[in-house]
Amino acid sequence: MPAGTLTAGPALAATTAVMLDIDGDQPGQLWTTLTTSVRQAITDVLGSKAVANPPGPPHITLAYGIGDTDSGPIQGALRHRARPARAPLTIDAVYLVDVIQDPQQAVYHWSTVTSFLLG
Repeated sequence: MPAGTLTAGPALAATTAVMLDIDGDQPGQLWTTLTTSVRQAITDVLGSKAVANPPGPPHITLAYGIGDTDSGPIQGALRHRARPARAPLTIDAVYLVDVIQDPQQAVYHWSTVTSFLLG
């Protein structure tokens, strides 16, 4: 499939992270088409257990946190200081990564299994 452009943003303060929301996840849109194709390829090569969990909403994580605090001031600062609130995001490659989560440290470790260019 060809490369394409989505929209990233606005920045959101969630329970354990600050992230950029990504559009294109409705049926027939770029993100959904891409993830459906990639998940089918992974299933063909590695079996259905490799994609047992459904994909979550597309996002880019900017920061993780595990402390107790009110997210209101963080969200307010993001809303007033993160400009532009939205930006184009070109998707021109796919990376298959092996991810290990360390919830106590609120971090993820990953290594690239393979990658390929779109188009």
